[in-house]
Amino acid sequence: MSARPDDERFVVLAPSAHDGPVTARLLERAGLDCLLVRDMGELCRAIEGGAAGALVAEEALADTGVARLAALLSRQEPWSDLPVIVFTGQRESGAARQQELDDLARLGNVTLLARPLQVVTVLSAVRTALRARRRQYAARAVLSELQAVLDAVPAAVFISRDRDARRIEANRAASDALHLAPHANASLSAPPEERPRTFRAMRDGVELPVEQLPVQRAASTGAEVRNAEFDLVYADGALRHFFGNAAPLAGPDGQPIGAVGAFVDVTELKAAEERLRDSDRRKTEFLGVLSHELRNPLAPIRNSIYLLERAPPDSEQAGRARQVIQRQVAHLARLVDDLLDVTRISRGKIELRRALVDAREIVQRTCDDHRTLLEGRGVTLRVEASGPAWVEADATRLAQVLGNLLQNAAKFSPAGGTVTVAVQAEGGHARIRVRDDGIGIAPDLLPHVFEPFVQADDGLSRSHGGLGLGLALVKALVELHGGRVWAESGGLGLGTEFVIELPLAAAREAPAPAPGPAAARRSVHVLLIDDNQDAAETMGDILRLEGHRVDVASDGRSGLARARELSPDAIVCDIGLPDMDGYAVARTLRADEAFRGTRLIALTGYAQPEDRARAKAEGFDAHLSKPPPVEELLAQLSRPGRS
Repeated sequence: MSARPDDERFVVLAPSAHDGPVTARLLERAGLDCLLVRDMGELCRAIEGGAAGALVAEEALADTGVARLAALLSRQEPWSDLPVIVFTGQRESGAARQQELDDLARLGNVTLLARPLQVVTVLSAVRTALRARRRQYAARAVLSELQAVLDAVPAAVFISRDRDARRIEANRAASDALHLAPHANASLSAPPEERPRTFRAMRDGVELPVEQLPVQRAASTGAEVRNAEFDLVYADGALRHFFGNAAPLAGPDGQPIGAVGAFVDVTELKAAEERLRDSDRRKTEFLGVLSHELRNPLAPIRNSIYLLERAPPDSEQAGRARQVIQRQVAHLARLVDDLLDVTRISRGKIELRRALVDAREIVQRTCDDHRTLLEGRGVTLRVEASGPAWVEADATRLAQVLGNLLQNAAKFSPAGGTVTVAVQAEGGHARIRVRDDGIGIAPDLLPHVFEPFVQADDGLSRSHGGLGLGLALVKALVELHGGRVWAESGGLGLGTEFVIELPLAAAREAPAPAPGPAAARRSVHVLLIDDNQDAAETMGDILRLEGHRVDVASDGRSGLARARELSPDAIVCDIGLPDMDGYAVARTLRADEAFRGTRLIALTGYAQPEDRARAKAEGFDAHLSKPPPVEELLAQLSRPGRS
């Protein structure tokens, strides 16, 4: 803090017509600034405006003068101890005189100069007072800098300078945290008239006794208080969590004379910590569910294989076994697809293929696809559509969204129940509603149903299955379309309604795709390169059944050798090979003039969009994810190679 203009001014109060002007001229000739005042009121006002000290004649302090000046000096800032020089009269000693001198001592930093005054004595006393005052100003500057530092610190800092902590000063962050005005007493130990009313200190829902507060404990016991945690509950019911330490301040004798405390608001950190714990808990549960869901299809698949090995091929048992394997493999594929979709969306790697579509048609097709599923569970499916609802959307992804909601409704609807799907255009949006009369959603779960890994039935029975990803995918895909989705339920046993809302597009007829000629199937010579022997052999058997000639290689180098030996029409190559990856195989083949036109198909478990892009860049004509639909692989093989 910079010095004020009056900081080095001495204020002079001498009622006699002689003493005041003489003293003022004496100070001015010595180069000292002074102000001559006429009464105690002017003296007090001048001191409040800034002064290096006061020179007062004893007679000016008669009656209430001492009390008024003492009251003013008692309100000084902590750094200030204003020097007061009193010109005393020549009086006889005695008890009365001693009492008068004792009264003058109440002024604090007081120097008594007996009359008649010596010039050298007065100037010496004044200069000594000025040097002391300048040291106080230096302390003021340091305290001002410290206060600026404390106000800049993003932590609540408290200082008490008495052992009972009846007054606690706070920096700006602390005042803000307590909802107090600057410089207000922050102590709950303060006298009732000064005690703050804006907050209560609590722990675990119980109000803390004042003596247990960190600063009060450190000040009274002289011991550090570390890692203190408590809640501040405000008048409006809001709650913030604080963490910090308090340390005692010791006097010259080593005894505590106060304390300082520093605390940080960790409310958001605690909330993040809780969210992280909850996320970890749900991920742990998810891993258990994933293990359960992946193992579940294995039992019927293994049982069906056992039956196929023993039952006649055309028997009813063999037919049922084949159907079971188809269903369970499809279920496993859906689980893997859900996992991959969640990963793609979280990494921003999913791309929508938007086109103008009528939401009614997507609803009708998707409901037709899922009708058998619901009717097989004894659930009636109804579709309500009042008119066209044109949207710019990826038809496949929108069907996936609706399919997930229908599968969800099928899981949680009882036999004899009804699922209703309604679509309509209203208020500039297309709204698709999927309503069931099933088990409903508990109020505490309703806000979380779209979070990954959240499921309504998380007990050991796992009666409804699934990974808890379906609704998370619904929300993510709808939001990618610029829409929103929400769930409504009256509670357990009262059914559920999911509402999808998408922006309407301009109403017009979508162009019908021109029918193309069906690709003619042709017999080709195929080389399979895959280190998974079972996968290669079974795929080879399928292709042979479809009339193709098939050879197999188990790694990249042998695959290249077989390709040069056989010159196949098409090569289906895995990416993750033991010696050289499939990309290297493709690069090597494309560098050879003999294979420039050979059709190369990547068949792999690496199925992210960037994997497809890289496969194309490395020379593959197509990229199929394992396990590929057989019809899709056959269609790819029927296409010609590069010209």
